[in-house]
Amino acid sequence: MTFYSYQQLLAQTNRILLWRYGILVVLSLIAVIMLILFLRHRNEGKYRDLLIIFVLSACLVGGIQFSNYQQYQTSLSQNAQIVRFLQTVSHKKNVSLKKLKTNKTVLTDNFNG
Repeated sequence: MTFYSYQQLLAQTNRILLWRYGILVVLSLIAVIMLILFLRHRNEGKYRDLLIIFVLSACLVGGIQFSNYQQYQTSLSQNAQIVRFLQTVSHKKNVSLKKLKTNKTVLTDNFNG
């Protein structure tokens, strides 16, 4: 069973977001470099082909990023609920946040009424 600390829950969403935007930024920078090289060497087809490849890759990653936006917002909201729950428990029970851990990243009701 995996347990998550307060710090892990805070860092979890930031890590995913940074990776996705990092890849998009790197692909966009490479596409700009290929555009500059293509404009300097218009007679060489390899720069045009590389430009097309990197622009299409950046568009693909951007499209994936856009399609995952709603899922990311839901995950962020659920993660924020767990973080608030841990903060509330910490405050009410006078326990340090460093000592609290949870085995879930989604706050659910398991009422079997």
